[in-house]
Amino acid sequence: SVLLARAVNEMKGTYPTVEVHYAEEAGKKLVPLYEDRPLEESVLSQIEAAGCKLSEHGEISLFINVTGEEMTDVGVKGEKDREALAPFIEKIAEAVSLKKLAAVADVAYCNGGDRAFVKGLSEQISLFDLASYAGWNTSSNTLGTAIAQAVMCLHYGFSAQHNTFLADRFYEDVSYCARVRKLVCETYLPALHLNYFHADGEEGKAAQIVKKELEADLCSLLPEVGTNYSLAEVRLPWSRMFEAEIRTEKKENKA
Repeated sequence: SVLLARAVNEMKGTYPTVEVHYAEEAGKKLVPLYEDRPLEESVLSQIEAAGCKLSEHGEISLFINVTGEEMTDVGVKGEKDREALAPFIEKIAEAVSLKKLAAVADVAYCNGGDRAFVKGLSEQISLFDLASYAGWNTSSNTLGTAIAQAVMCLHYGFSAQHNTFLADRFYEDVSYCARVRKLVCETYLPALHLNYFHADGEEGKAAQIVKKELEADLCSLLPEVGTNYSLAEVRLPWSRMFEAEIRTEKKENKA
């Protein structure tokens, strides 16, 4: 995604500028889980790899949700109340109200989004006014996805494809990775004689249960997303629970 964004920037002859905002300043000095250097170094590298430049006043405003504590995988520890979260959400909402391209890299945890953060954000803005969102796998994979989508939004606007990709990310990062994967593994698979590494094929029983739980979870947590985008396809491509291939589609307006 990052290299595709770089290719588009080169094709357009542009070098977009990116300004960076951290939820907690101490977080930029942390070495993220599974990585080998401080977060701020990876942020700069990802920006430059995408063919962009760091700036105090950028065309893209990159908001990084990070805590000041050691990073863990999502769900390892219970979510804590964070005093910095409310003003950070307000800052994102202000950027959106000013029609800035607000990109969100959610790296509070590894391997899943921060549900409390995204829920709070959804109560302040339309999530489809974001230039990007990502909160999956490693910190750098999240950064690369968020930056690349924001570059595409800068060049091509808030298209139907842009919105569908956002919906994909909310279903996968915030629902599947942060809640539904663990729920299905603990609640459903044992009774079916399945487990994390043996999930009954790409579109078997586990995939069907994941689809049902995802739809219920998103409609509850993020009604704007769940009521406007349905799941066209849910597959477990390696017949295990770590990865889910999730494809959403816009619901038809029957009114």
